[in-house]
Amino acid sequence: MIIFSKERNFEQLITATFQFIRQEYKPFLGLIVRITGPFLILMLIGLTGYLNSMTTFSSSLIDVDTSSPVQLIVSITLIILFGGSAYLLAHAAALFYIESYIANNGKVDPKEVQRKTFDSFFSFLGLGIVSIFLISFGIIFCIIPGIYLAIPLSLVFSILVFEKRDVIESVETSLKLIKDEWWNSFLFLLVIGILLGVAGSVFSIPAAIYMFIKMFVSSGGFNPSSLESMGTDYIYLTMNVLSYALQFFLNLISIVATAFLYFSISEKKTGKGISQIIENIGN
Repeated sequence: MIIFSKERNFEQLITATFQFIRQEYKPFLGLIVRITGPFLILMLIGLTGYLNSMTTFSSSLIDVDTSSPVQLIVSITLIILFGGSAYLLAHAAALFYIESYIANNGKVDPKEVQRKTFDSFFSFLGLGIVSIFLISFGIIFCIIPGIYLAIPLSLVFSILVFEKRDVIESVETSLKLIKDEWWNSFLFLLVIGILLGVAGSVFSIPAAIYMFIKMFVSSGGFNPSSLESMGTDYIYLTMNVLSYALQFFLNLISIVATAFLYFSISEKKTGKGISQIIENIGN
């Protein structure tokens, strides 16, 4: 069993993150799929419709075909509503999975995780809106405050779940917790972001290769106008949709990483994990 309530250095945080994913990926992903599946499918349907509506490229920008505004509006609505819901549910499910893992000494109760995930949906939604507002507010006045706020706010969902705090308390606690740990947290999250960004870009390579091959084969040479047909090419659409789906699940690694970061900082400042170990020995 992996111990979460433990102070870790930079290298240990990265190692623990991928060790947990490697150890738990089957039940972990299975539960995420079960919880987010319907929402993810509707999001991908919306994404397919949106990609299908893109027919031409002009001045290095994507021109959206508005000849079917209903399809466009419905597609964007599906992406926003169900895509946002899928991401929130995935975030909640991942953290409640970790909570159950810790509480049951490595054994997870799927039903409990699923119940808590759906029960906490609006708390996660509210906290997400508050976080986005604060970060956006900081960026509007100056980019640096926005970046500064993004680091502590990356921990708010962990605080909501593991400390059972409300939305406002989670934000306040995250700001206090990150004090004197901002740079270490920033570097850790930056490295995780770069690793996942590189991995995510790999998923989009097949679609890009297919697109360029079709551009050359269909016209016997480089012909940008052939891109107009990509919106109705179902091989290209399928590749793109699969790429987005894989990136969705790849994002789970960052959630696990922030959970380990939260526990490491919390343990360093409070020592709760050591206290619990001592209590268990005494019992």
